[in-house]
Amino acid sequence: MTKYLTVLGKTLLRNNIAGLQLFDIARECGRKKFYVLWSGGGDSGVVTDYMIKHMAVDGVKAVNTGMHGTGWNEWMQETAYKMGWSLEILKRKDGKTYEDIILNNRSLRGFPHFGMHMIIMKELKLKPLMDYVRDHKDEKVCFVSGVWLEESSRRENSMREYMLPITREGNLWFIAPMWNWTEEQFGQYRKENNIPISPQNKEWHIPMDCHCGAFARPEERGLLSVVDPDQFTRITNLEQECSKRGLKYCRWGNENEAKEQLLPLEYYVCGTDCKRRE
Repeated sequence: MTKYLTVLGKTLLRNNIAGLQLFDIARECGRKKFYVLWSGGGDSGVVTDYMIKHMAVDGVKAVNTGMHGTGWNEWMQETAYKMGWSLEILKRKDGKTYEDIILNNRSLRGFPHFGMHMIIMKELKLKPLMDYVRDHKDEKVCFVSGVWLEESSRRENSMREYMLPITREGNLWFIAPMWNWTEEQFGQYRKENNIPISPQNKEWHIPMDCHCGAFARPEERGLLSVVDPDQFTRITNLEQECSKRGLKYCRWGNENEAKEQLLPLEYYVCGTDCKRRE
């Protein structure tokens, strides 16, 4: 099935198939329930609002990474209520924290950087989705992603190589109904429909749903100390513990600009807001 979906996805891409047609194709593949993924960023907000109004999705899911900005959970709940969105915030069931991962994951050996994004993404974002799918097998879930092809000129070539309108990774299924939208369309929809954007995204261009640090700009560390001092204190305490344990990567964030390269699954789960820092 995975090989079939890869061939199918490339065909859909070539023929500019998007929107409702992707839902029909996913249903033909056995998917029943469709949940749009929302992070609180501007792009995912557009996708969420549009999907609810025009595609009849079954609800909205957000992932509590355990490393979100202070107040993110409350802002998400309040905003969903105001918008009339049926939101459920998912979190991993085993209780493992960001600190547990940083201190004990042998692949990371400390804080993640851009080359380790897939590792930390699986721990923080993928695991809660996998838990949900496993506990709701009868729903035959398909997640609706907000990834779009022209999100960044620097990423476009990479996305053309990897991104498909429909994909599957194990028991996780994803469709990207708005993959062919343009930046102009996103901007116009956001303005005309007053799409809410989380405070840190809006004011500082820092994704509020996840401060894992894998794509943090060099200057973001100092910025975070002002924007979210509680989170900054948490990070500095963890840095000290990493140093005590002799881990290789004891400093949060990147000393140099992160390279614009993601693996296929990272596009769907993290979406565009994860790296929209321009």
